[in-house]
Amino acid sequence: MQTNNNSKWVITKGFVEDKLVREPVEEVTTSRGSNVGDNVASELLGIQVLTKKRETIHLVFKTFPFDDPEQLNYVTTCRIFRRETAVYQSIIPSLEKLLGKAGQPVTLPVPKYFASYNDDENDFLSLEDLRPAGYRMLDKFVGLGHLETLKVMEELGRFHALTYQLLRYEGEKYFEGEGEVGMLAGSGWTKGTANWELMIKLFGG
Repeated sequence: MQTNNNSKWVITKGFVEDKLVREPVEEVTTSRGSNVGDNVASELLGIQVLTKKRETIHLVFKTFPFDDPEQLNYVTTCRIFRRETAVYQSIIPSLEKLLGKAGQPVTLPVPKYFASYNDDENDFLSLEDLRPAGYRMLDKFVGLGHLETLKVMEELGRFHALTYQLLRYEGEKYFEGEGEVGMLAGSGWTKGTANWELMIKLFGG
C-alpha cells in the first residue's frame, strides 16, 4: 500500500521488515492513522505487524501532508520532521539515561520510536501506535476537565524540569553543532525569522 499519492514510500512486508521493525514479519495490515479533523500536520497511516515470533506490533507511519499545500509548506519550511526525529532519537534517550543515573523510573510517557528518514522531500517517522492500548485523541470541542488539566500540567512540568536538568548536566555543548539536536536550539522560531512569520500566517497571533 502506498502511503500517499505523492509519497515514494510503499508499505510492503519487506519495507516493514527492513526499515521499521527490523525483524522477520509474517503479515502486515494497514488502516487509517487518524480521523478527519484531528489537526495533525502530516499524513498518518496505521500499521499492524505480525512478526514471525507471533508478536503483534502496532505502528503509526507519518509522512508529509502532500494533499495539503499549506501544511506541507509549514512542515518543510520549519523542518518539523527533523525536529521530531531529533527528539525521539537523541533527546528522549538522553533524558531516560539521566533518570536512570538519578535512580528514577527510566521510561518517559512517550510513544516508542521505531524508525525515521529525513531528506526534506520524503521524510517519514514511525512510532508506536498507542490506540490499541486505549489512548484516544480528545474531542477538541469538549476539552479537558479540571483534574485532567492538572495531570497534563504535572507531566509537562516534570518534562521541562528534566530537560533543564539535562542542560545543566550536559552543558550547552549538548545543543551545539550542525546536527538535528543543534537545530533544536537554533533561532528559527524567533520573531522576525521566516519560520516565525509562517507560524503567524498559519495560526494567527
